[in-house]
Parts: sequence; C-alpha cells; structure tokens
Amino acid sequence: MRAAAADTDQPLKTCAVLFAIPTTQSQFDEQAQISDYVRKMVRGQDKNAAWYADYENVAAAAQDLITTAQRFGARVYESATLADLADATRNCHTVILFAHWRGAKVVDSDILADAEVLSHKLRQHPCFQGSHASDRPTLIDILNGAIEDMRLLDQLPSAVAAAAKRSRSIGQTLCRDLLDEYLHGLLAPGNRLELYSGLCTLDEVDRAVSGTFHGELDLALCHSEVLATFLDLRRGDQLRHLYWPSLLHPTPQLLKVRAALELLAGEGGSYIDKRLSLEEAERYS
Repeated sequence: MRAAAADTDQPLKTCAVLFAIPTTQSQFDEQAQISDYVRKMVRGQDKNAAWYADYENVAAAAQDLITTAQRFGARVYESATLADLADATRNCHTVILFAHWRGAKVVDSDILADAEVLSHKLRQHPCFQGSHASDRPTLIDILNGAIEDMRLLDQLPSAVAAAAKRSRSIGQTLCRDLLDEYLHGLLAPGNRLELYSGLCTLDEVDRAVSGTFHGELDLALCHSEVLATFLDLRRGDQLRHLYWPSLLHPTPQLLKVRAALELLAGEGGSYIDKRLSLEEAERYS
C-alpha cells in the first residue's frame, strides 16, 4: 500500500483513489498465481505475453492517473486492501475504487468436487431435476444456464423474485448466491470483491466502509450495481455513488477518472457531476 496524504492547500485533499488491480508489471507478475482477476487474464499463457498483449496499456493509464491524483493532492492507495478502503472512507469525501468483481458466472476453477458428485447433488434440487452431467464443461453450462435464465429465483417469495428480475445483474447475483448456498463445499463462491487482502463478501465491504462516510463513491468495477444496491439497502441511501451494471474495460475508466479529477481540481463542485458530464459528452460525440 502506498498512500500520499494531501497538503491542506491542494484541491483534491478530500479525494482518494484506490487501486486493487495491478498498476505495474511487478504487481501483475506477483498476482498471476494469486489474483482471480489476473489469473483469468493470463489463462495459462506466459505471464509476460499476457502483460504485453492485455495489460501494459492498462498499467500505463493507471500510472498517469496516479501522477495526476497525487499532483492535485489526492490520497492514492496502491495494492489496496479492505483496511485501505476503511481508511479512505473515514478520511475522504470522494472515494474512487478500481477493483475486480468476481461475479455470478461459474468457471472451471470454481468446481471443487468431482463432476458426478456435483451432478448428483444438483439432481436433488427442484430446478435441476432430470438434468445430468458426466463432465465438467456440461456441468458448467447447466449451472450458468440456471443463472442466466434466473429460474432459481422461483424458489424465493414471489415479491422478492419479481423485484430481483427487474435487474439482470441483481437477479443473476441472487441466483449465484442460491447456488453457492446449496452447493456449499462443492462450488467456490462467486459474488466477491477482490482486494489485495483477498476476496471480500458484500457484508465485509459494507462493514469496512466507514459509518461516517456520506460522500461520493465511484465503484469503477464490473457489475458494481450489485455492490451499490447492497450499500443502499444497508445504509438507506446515505451516500452518492456511481455504479456499472456490466463488464468494463479498465483503460477507459482510468482515463475518464483522470479527466474528471482534472476538472474537479480546476472547477470544484461534485466529482460525480464531473464524471457524468464526461460520460454524457462521450455519448453524444
């Protein structure tokens, strides 16, 4: 973790930017066998090849953002942990988080048991009766099919199911939670925020965010609608946030945050308003 505290006369002294994704090649290399995010990016190829093909430009954009943020006095946390999130939300009004969301989709590394054992357990569930998988790829397709069509929500009270189905992101998250509960010990759980301190549950994130934080939060990660909704439910809409319902590539996010901080440093006002103005300008350009 590297934190740079702002001087009192610097315009972004109440702003913090947290990086729970690699910002250098050495961090990328260190995380290649540890991080869910980096491991999926490498996908069995040489980590140097993955760096130059997929991540070098991301890290360059991150370094540009770090330079800009520190120049204007913002706090910067690299290799950000849950403790860093707590510190940032305790001391700053604007908090920007770059991180990986381990979402609802089931991947091969999530399967912790023999395919036949898992298939047998599934056939005892009312949503999977009659289905059979003797191999991992078929089993993964069956599990993801149930998440994508959200049929598992029918096991919930009708009012809860109807509310969840209004958002595919929320509905699929709940479906994965139901699968994880039913297949406990057989399936590695999804729906986790990955920080350098490890994979965190929604509850752990909520407990880390300071109870005194009523500022602006940019959740610059994939499918962050889920985390934003959870925080709203727990905190009664006490903070203003940006969230994203789908997959994101980090480079455009890094560039837009840098531009938003430059506007905020020059003009003052609301970070979220600056960020949204950039999104709107891009939409109509």
